[in-house]
Amino acid sequence: MGSARRGLLERSWVGGVAALAGAFAFVAGGCAISTPLRGPGLADGGEATPGVGDTVWLAMTHARLDTHRRERFDEHTWRVYDAMPEHEGLVLYSVGKRLFGDEAWTLTIWRDHDALDRFATSRSHVDAIDAGRPALRRIRSHVVEIPAAEIPRSWSDAFDIVDATLPADEDAFPRMRRWLP
Repeated sequence: MGSARRGLLERSWVGGVAALAGAFAFVAGGCAISTPLRGPGLADGGEATPGVGDTVWLAMTHARLDTHRRERFDEHTWRVYDAMPEHEGLVLYSVGKRLFGDEAWTLTIWRDHDALDRFATSRSHVDAIDAGRPALRRIRSHVVEIPAAEIPRSWSDAFDIVDATLPADEDAFPRMRRWLP
């Protein structure tokens, strides 16, 4: 095969691979994953277990991160996640993150506001905040009391609950809604 033709094929192949890699990065960068909604306050069908009460407190957080500094943030997020079942008053919890991106989310539901406060001021949570602070570019949190019968069964349900508590022209997490299940 002539060198001109071989050079054209090589450039074509390299260009095709580059285009494919670019398309993958674009699509994967928009994808997010989350852990299942789980917790000690949920029965198998997703409804609240007896003893939860008539209302619960939903807390949702969205963080924008410096991708070059997020390793410690992620490490401490998983430490807190692994310790969640130890917190008295926890009903459910989940975490999510954008693959190849700069966003992370948390969702927790608590039996009462005191349980939420105890968690927020717990040593593991405070240590995680301190360790992850250098990676934070922006953080937003929403806390709302809801009927226990309306415990969300998906992230989408949780977004709807939070959005319903906001003024009509404000969406709690407009970008987040597109990516998490």
